[in-house]
Amino acid sequence: VETPTLSPTVMVSEAKTMAEGKGTTLSETRMLSLTFRMTGPSVTVAVSVAAGVAALTSAFPEWHLNRVEMALVFVLLLMLGNLRGIRESGRIFALPTYFFVVSLLLLIAAGAWRALTGTIDPVVAVSPMEPTGQPLTLFLLLTAFSNGCTAMTGVEAVSDGVPSFRPPEAKNAAATMLTMAALSITMFLGI
Repeated sequence: VETPTLSPTVMVSEAKTMAEGKGTTLSETRMLSLTFRMTGPSVTVAVSVAAGVAALTSAFPEWHLNRVEMALVFVLLLMLGNLRGIRESGRIFALPTYFFVVSLLLLIAAGAWRALTGTIDPVVAVSPMEPTGQPLTLFLLLTAFSNGCTAMTGVEAVSDGVPSFRPPEAKNAAATMLTMAALSITMFLGI
């Protein structure tokens, strides 16, 4: 089985060749890879931005009316940051990423400290909602799927960016993936 590894330049040139009808030597596997590699980043951006905007508007309800505008601004910022190149965009997006990770780890540490010292304030329980009697719907399944996709966002960026790692590239990329996995597990268990 052919293992397709396509750069954006190769993807664009092969797509143009196919669009012009000049024939191509693409196998079905390579064609499928081309399709996924072109749509994957779009889905990642859409899910990530939607989750981010939902989180912001839940924290600041007065911003709820401007969700679409906020999402478009975030997509524009991501686009401008990524136009700088793989290494440069990595530097641009490192600061917000580190801020998020450190903030969440501090939150988990503070919660663990309060649990160990017995200083957690009890939460007043609200009355449960009346069951509607409706079965699990497609909308709920899609919501769960999008939440899972948000959790996995960025994993493919490491594998796509292996050439931009310092030598030895494969070893540094593997260390990055292990770090990401450890952080993800720690944050999910902590929350």
